[in-house]
Amino acid sequence: MIDSSQDLRRYRIAKYFIWLNLLISILLLGVSFYKSEIVFDGERHGKYIKYYIVFTSLFILWVILLRKTAKIQCIFIKYYIAIVVAFYAAEIVITLGKSDRHYSNRIETAKESGVEFDERKGFVVYQDLLNQGVDAVPHFQPTTLIGHVGSLGNHTDNIFPMGGISHRTTVASNENGKYMIYKSDRFGFNNPDHVWDSTNVEWLLTGDSMTQGIAVQPGQDIGGQIR
Repeated sequence: MIDSSQDLRRYRIAKYFIWLNLLISILLLGVSFYKSEIVFDGERHGKYIKYYIVFTSLFILWVILLRKTAKIQCIFIKYYIAIVVAFYAAEIVITLGKSDRHYSNRIETAKESGVEFDERKGFVVYQDLLNQGVDAVPHFQPTTLIGHVGSLGNHTDNIFPMGGISHRTTVASNENGKYMIYKSDRFGFNNPDHVWDSTNVEWLLTGDSMTQGIAVQPGQDIGGQIR
């Protein structure tokens, strides 16, 4: 029973909150289905099954809550918001702490080993190069586009780049104290551009970051050692 106008307002807000979350659950369930079954043609069904379970469970939860009394709804929502906020706050603290701690440990280990370590963040290195008049770009991983392009198996009309940005000074990662900075070739790979002018092909290397030589200096990668 609703005893006052203030309780009535709380009940209405609770109702709006429940309906909003109910609609959000349906929307997210639909997005999960779209990504899993349409964008990726079911090839990543195993990855998205957890989203099906979570969003379906939330949908059922909000439907059940709609049938409860106003008092129970308000109490549940209060604790629900508190738990969600606490989880997100904890995740932010843990993520930031882990990232900073990992980076600090690498710097400390390098100093103990007598290795000079460039402590700048990658974006700062990129900005410094721009300020020096260098036409630089951050390292681009083509796999980043998979979530947008979708499955590579059945979408034959999709264009998927295998390399990065061509003819640009590229700032990659720093795993051993010094940033990997290289000039990409005409197709965006970590090669001297003149290799594409050769008609005699002896080696063709394919692979991921290891083949590309990420985090090692130009010439120290597999292709550089072969050349």
